[in-house]
Amino acid sequence: MAIELDDASHRRKSRMERDAFVDSVFEQIGIPLVHIKAARSYDVRELHTTLCEALKLSSAKGLD
Repeated sequence: MAIELDDASHRRKSRMERDAFVDSVFEQIGIPLVHIKAARSYDVRELHTTLCEALKLSSAKGLD
């Protein structure tokens, strides 16, 4: 699994195009990529849930 922190720059068109490319590369190589909105602090339980869900999805797809 890879995690990308998305800051405000990810709303720019050029960044969205880059993100789409990166997402497709990770999908092709079978590594789940999780986008997390950049923040000053995080709720650990929320992050845990998000990451566990991503791992479950990758396991269901046979990517583990």
